[in-house]
Amino acid sequence: MTDLDAGTAKQPSQTRRGALAVLDNLPVNRFPWRLVFLSGLGWMFDGMDTILLSLVLPVLAVGWQLSPTQVGLVGTVDRFGALCGAALAGLLADRYGRRALFQATLLIYSLGTGLLALTANLSSFLFIRFFVGMGLGGELPVVATLVAEWVPARQRGRLLVLLSSFWSYGWILAALMGFLIIPSFGWQAAFLVGALPALYVLVLRRGVPESPRYLLATGRRKEAIEVLRRMGVKEEILDANSSASLDSNMSRSSVKLLFAPLYLRRTILVWILWFSLFFTFYGIFIWLPSLLLARGLGLVRSLEYILVMTSAQVPGYFLAGYLADRVGRRWTFVALILLSEISAGMFGINVDPAQVLLWGLFLNFFYSGTYALANAYTAEVYGTAVRATGTGWATAFGRVGAAIAPLTVGLLLESVPGAPGQALVFYLMVGFFILAAISMAVLAVETKDRSLESLVETAEDGGVN
Repeated sequence: MTDLDAGTAKQPSQTRRGALAVLDNLPVNRFPWRLVFLSGLGWMFDGMDTILLSLVLPVLAVGWQLSPTQVGLVGTVDRFGALCGAALAGLLADRYGRRALFQATLLIYSLGTGLLALTANLSSFLFIRFFVGMGLGGELPVVATLVAEWVPARQRGRLLVLLSSFWSYGWILAALMGFLIIPSFGWQAAFLVGALPALYVLVLRRGVPESPRYLLATGRRKEAIEVLRRMGVKEEILDANSSASLDSNMSRSSVKLLFAPLYLRRTILVWILWFSLFFTFYGIFIWLPSLLLARGLGLVRSLEYILVMTSAQVPGYFLAGYLADRVGRRWTFVALILLSEISAGMFGINVDPAQVLLWGLFLNFFYSGTYALANAYTAEVYGTAVRATGTGWATAFGRVGAAIAPLTVGLLLESVPGAPGQALVFYLMVGFFILAAISMAVLAVETKDRSLESLVETAEDGGVN
């Protein structure tokens, strides 16, 4: 076994004495919070981009005279870019380190978003959207891995969910931009404004150090100890733990390891989760403004509804974070995904504006928690040598669902016009919600209060619960 965690799993006493024990017992000082903040800003731009695109699509459809299928293609192409970005960034982060990819993914997004404002036709817009997707797709596995490897086990669920909550802030920001900027200054101005903050965040991220777990796994023990010392770990604690040798070579066949008996069950689970969540998310929310317009709401009122509905995500994230470290990831996810299913079904069959708003609020509230828990869980169930790769490839598979969902919805709405077509779309989404719930209930291992290394021990033993 070449994986660091698997290699040390048979020596638990050594692990407890070693430098990894220092990480699992770190106080939550200013640095982990700063790391979550800087990582979360990248996810904020991801959420902002998603909603901003959904707000721009109706305008582009009119201005460029796009068919529903062409509109679906616009919402699909960047998902293929995100697929490539997630798979590639995960591999590179396990090969060359988390820190370098931490910067590169955001840079690609920033440049691409700014260039979108200069496009004048569908073909150039699609071309640039692919690279925007690559940047955003690569961001998720890298930042989730980096945060998971820094945060103490007792607070890992809460802080990983807090990381995901920045997505909702991006939604709210995009909704405000759509309400204030697009009607007055056009969609190009929205993309220009969206690109500028990301460039500033790149400057702030320069001071973020490499993951100590990654440094230990690659035999760079002195660098790991120096990073911990800079982060405020007392020198006497490091000296007391310096005798345990935990250095190990990183696996060069990390993708194959995902499908080895050690991780196969977990890989199947997280791939199902991410495909289901991304398919439902992009199937519903990319089309949300268009669906509201089709129900007789004007553009301005639709934007108001979206702003109100997305605001429900913030308390949804905090509820999920609270329950994750108390009830556990497994059953909290199952409960929230089933409540999301009910909300989606009711949203799909109602046409009354008040009912649409009510069930849209519930859908955003419950769904945000499931997304955050899936992100936290995926970063926890793999060992250090394959954590970024495992997270990247799981989200990449999810991006397949994200890529085909907008186009699928477009084809359904074109084939079955009106309210019956909209109801059919939401029934399809409910099916994927049920699939995710069953998979989590049957296949998941509980990660609450568990060290990352002990979870690999469970995998070696073939444990599920």
